[in-house]
Amino acid sequence: MISNDVSTSSSSIQLFANFDSGNMLRYERVTPSMASAQAPTNSIELDSNNNNNNINNNNTGGDNGLNSMSHPLPKHDVEFNVWTKRDCEGTAKVNGNRSWFYFGVRGGHGKCIRFNIMNLNRQGKLFEMGMLPVFRTVPGHEKWARVYVRPCWEIVNEDFKLS
Repeated sequence: MISNDVSTSSSSIQLFANFDSGNMLRYERVTPSMASAQAPTNSIELDSNNNNNNINNNNTGGDNGLNSMSHPLPKHDVEFNVWTKRDCEGTAKVNGNRSWFYFGVRGGHGKCIRFNIMNLNRQGKLFEMGMLPVFRTVPGHEKWARVYVRPCWEIVNEDFKLS
């Protein structure tokens, strides 16, 4: 059994990955001083009108080294940097890839939350072709749906950062 025991809270918002296939390694809340030091990115927005949200990007691919910083930044209330575990972490099949993300969120009712996935493999071609991460809200919107805003990406310290 793989232990996915990352479950900590920041204010009234809790991120967790203690469920089957959850692969969040750690996260940090982005403070205003941290945000001003980072390059601007767009956001993955959640419908946070309900209490529980799951976020999942279950795709693989590459990119040509370009970024997608050409579209405007939607306003957000809270921002988190999230790091994922290596694919198959905790098993004999572990490898160096980080090609997907899957974690849950509790709280944040009525807030627009930005997630920066900090350490993925280069996945730009997926998003250039219109692929979008998906989410669901439990209870309420239990079917998976695509995020409402096109994500933005860039290369930071040799890692693919998706926002």
